[in-house]
Amino acid sequence: MRSNQGNIRLTTTHFCFLFILFLGVVYVKGWIDNGEESRFDITNRIQSYPDSLALDLPGEGLCFVLFYDEGDSLGEQMEKSLGQLSGNEGKEATYYKVNGPENERICMDYDIAGFPSVLILKDGVEINRIWGVTSYYTLKHIYRRVYAEAHS
Repeated sequence: MRSNQGNIRLTTTHFCFLFILFLGVVYVKGWIDNGEESRFDITNRIQSYPDSLALDLPGEGLCFVLFYDEGDSLGEQMEKSLGQLSGNEGKEATYYKVNGPENERICMDYDIAGFPSVLILKDGVEINRIWGVTSYYTLKHIYRRVYAEAHS
């Protein structure tokens, strides 16, 4: 007679259990984007003045300002990437978003010609500008570079 003591039989139940366990670990670690954490819900920082609108930006530190067009999928993608950055590595910066078509005066003041566009400011002075959509990973590298330059 042959003994089956050294053999392990994996059944469909085992695979289902391991898959559910894997999904649980992924969820707990936050590897699955639930949609809300990746979007930054920072309101527009716009103050009304008698003759015009102006963007009230902080004068210290790093600041990312997204200029977008409401309902544009490219702007939504960029907002998602910036949201990921603000929730992860880029916590030292502040983040704002401005609906460009509703705030033409601000776009003219900052020379914004297309959407999405991101201004990166250090102590209130523009140090970089991004046109179009950029992935989270590219934003992370840009953030690391400008953060290092800002603190050197």
